[in-house]
Amino acid sequence: MLELGEDKAKLESSVEFTLEVEQVLISSDNSEFFMLDSPGVETEIPSALTSSSSCAVPVTSEKEFKVSTKIIQADFCEGEEIYATIAKEITDLEIGTLVNNVGISYSYPEYFLDANVASVTRMTGLALPGMVKRGKGVIINIGSASSIIPSPLLTVYAASKAYVDKFTEGLDMEYRKKGIICQCVMPGFVCTTMSGIRRSTFFAPTAEAFVKSAISLVGTVSRTTGYLPHAIFTNTISFIYDVSGSFGVWLVTRSMENTRNRSLKKYKKQ
Repeated sequence: MLELGEDKAKLESSVEFTLEVEQVLISSDNSEFFMLDSPGVETEIPSALTSSSSCAVPVTSEKEFKVSTKIIQADFCEGEEIYATIAKEITDLEIGTLVNNVGISYSYPEYFLDANVASVTRMTGLALPGMVKRGKGVIINIGSASSIIPSPLLTVYAASKAYVDKFTEGLDMEYRKKGIICQCVMPGFVCTTMSGIRRSTFFAPTAEAFVKSAISLVGTVSRTTGYLPHAIFTNTISFIYDVSGSFGVWLVTRSMENTRNRSLKKYKKQ
C-alpha cells in the first residue's frame, strides 16, 4: 500500500494493495472511500484501505478485514519518477483489481483551478499488462458526477473527471473481450475529508454506505454514479438543464457561489 506524508494532504495520494493470491491495487487520496465492509465484498475482493495522513488506518484494516498490506511512499504530484518506483514495488504481485481514486479538488468552489488525468492513465498502464496476461482483472476508475452535469466553478476538476469517464469507456471497449472488467464510478457528494461534508444525508451518504452500494455494481454496468440517490440527483439536474439551459446553469452557479462565499468567510475568520 502506498502512503503519503501529511504536508500536501490535498495533492498527495496513496496506493495500497493486499498481499494475497489476487491483490488489490488502489491509488487514492481518501482512505474513507474504500471501507469494504460487506461480507460478500471481503470474500470476493480483499479489502484495502489507504490514508494520506497516518498508517493507523491500514493497520486497523489489516486486523478488521484480515488482509496484509504494503506501504510504498509516493507523491503523485512529483511527476514521472514515482511510477518507476511503483512499478518496481509491484513487479512480483498479481494485481487482480485496480481502483484509481487519486484526485485533486478545490478547497471550495472557484472560478478557475494534474494529477486527476496523469495518475489514472499511468496506474492503469502499470496494472493492465498483467491482467491481460492472466485473462482477467477489474479496473475501477473514480470519476465525478460533476463531469456529467453543469459544473461552473469546478471547471478544471469536472473536465479532468470527464477524461476519466471517456478513458474508462475506451478501456472497456478494448479489453472487455480479454476478460477485463472496466468501470467508471461517478459519485456525487460523499462524506469524506476531501468533500468537507461532516454529516451524512440522503444525497450525501457516508463513505461506508456509498462503497457498499457502488461495489455491488462492479461487473454489472460500465458507467454508474454508484449510488441511487446520486443517479436521481444527476438526472434531475440534467433534466432541468435540457428543459431550460439558462435556468439550469443559474441554479447550479448560484449554489456554487453560495458555497464559495460561505467557505471564504470561514477562511477569513481563521
